[in-house]
Amino acid sequence: LDILFTIARLLERYVAEVSFYEPVSLIEEFARSIRRELDFTSEASSTDLFHRYFENDPRVKIPKVFWDFTTKKVMVLEEIDGIRIDDLEELDRAGADRRKLAANLVDIFFNQIFVNGLFHADPHPGNLLVLEDDVIGMIDFGTVGRIAGDMLKDIKNWFIAILDKDVDLMAKIYLKMGIISEETDITQFKLEVADFLDRYLTRPVERIHLGEMINEIVTSSPRYRMRMPPVLTMLGKTIMLVEGIVRELDPEVDIMGIGRPYIARLMLGQFSPREWAKGVYSTFSDISEMARTMPFQVNQILSKLNRGTLKVDFEPLGLDRLIYEMDRSSNRLTFGMIIAALIVGSSIMVWSDTGVKIFGYSAIGIVGYLIAGILGFGLLISILRSGRL
Repeated sequence: LDILFTIARLLERYVAEVSFYEPVSLIEEFARSIRRELDFTSEASSTDLFHRYFENDPRVKIPKVFWDFTTKKVMVLEEIDGIRIDDLEELDRAGADRRKLAANLVDIFFNQIFVNGLFHADPHPGNLLVLEDDVIGMIDFGTVGRIAGDMLKDIKNWFIAILDKDVDLMAKIYLKMGIISEETDITQFKLEVADFLDRYLTRPVERIHLGEMINEIVTSSPRYRMRMPPVLTMLGKTIMLVEGIVRELDPEVDIMGIGRPYIARLMLGQFSPREWAKGVYSTFSDISEMARTMPFQVNQILSKLNRGTLKVDFEPLGLDRLIYEMDRSSNRLTFGMIIAALIVGSSIMVWSDTGVKIFGYSAIGIVGYLIAGILGFGLLISILRSGRL
């Protein structure tokens, strides 16, 4: 991890094209994920939470955690014995209903995402088992995705925007989530998204790949200088994994049809009396807090004005690249001056009568010429590679 952090810091500092994506933050997120994986109490907590969420759902089985025997280094769970969900031959021999399994798996994951805001982020076939009566067993909750608060609302609206092909709503959601930067070409982004949504959503039901479509939306963001939240990237990967398994179980499964009731409930839920009441309460709470704190804040500003201590931070934008270019140019200039000094010094030494001679010339002078030649060649290659002679 220390090596990765060092590389990330160097990239963020010296490579302007990479620094936009904040590699240090990415490594920090990766480090947190690794630490969670190594701490079994964290995984046990996630497993216990999923167990409580689905305790009364007969379609799914989550192992129970035995907390009395669980530590940071050891986790003890209820044993679940079943058939790997991708072992189709064994499933057929056991008389499993593959179509039912596919529909249930999709519905369970939609429930995790849209109802609980907590989803299994590593649903590969080894973590999904088929038990008796077509019950789906889930194990290994070391990696989970959490969506809460306003982000859950934003992601719900994001799915609505995708299924409605509403690129304007998607752009508004991205703006609200802080994904869009000042360098983003929003018009071009909306045109591209509208194009591939049309390509995907006009296909026959069995040819619509929701995970692939979402992943394409997520992976297109770097081209438009957007910072996609890690949870959206994780969500896209999770849906692709689930969809791959589901298509093996039942190639004709209607994923969109299974998800449509959730989307309908999301749209209706936004206008329910409860949501209206929550919105009104939140707004009045914000107004009340602002009214309470504003006099103190205004008084602070006026006091600083009277004392002449009011400061305004000014952050010039777009100078990072200029500073980088100036730094590189000054380095090349310094390098060139060193090479010139070596050539001049070597020329003086070559024609002097002192020191060891090689073919009648000063050895020190010849070595100086060689060093100057190597450095000069390296500088020339660097300039040619940059494309700026």
